[in-house]
Amino acid sequence: MNLLKKQNGWIWIVLNIITCGLIIFLLGKKLNVYEKGAWYTNWHYWILGIVCGFAPGIIMFLIFNIQISIGVSEKLDVPGRNIYALPYLWILFVIIPIIGWVSFVILFIYTHIWYLISLFQGKGERYI
Repeated sequence: MNLLKKQNGWIWIVLNIITCGLIIFLLGKKLNVYEKGAWYTNWHYWILGIVCGFAPGIIMFLIFNIQISIGVSEKLDVPGRNIYALPYLWILFVIIPIIGWVSFVILFIYTHIWYLISLFQGKGERYI
């Protein structure tokens, strides 16, 4: 059973709800989004982030989650790729108080919902 088929989109929704969105990492693996030599493949960075405190580890995990969700969204042709794929936009949203933070959350939710819609549209079938 291949989970990237159009009729299996409901399975991704159930898994997304059960894992609170962490299933994006499995979908990233299935779509070959992970890059060799990227910062998240080096375990030294993760140990350093955890040793420095809980907050840096959480921030690293959030950045990793955003990076994988953007990669998945690009592979599944989610609309707005030229906007949300810019790292400067995400940094700007974090820097600007209130309006930027709200925009950050909206863009984060957008990338996590639209990949599910793209799976329902059958855009994942070309990666089978």
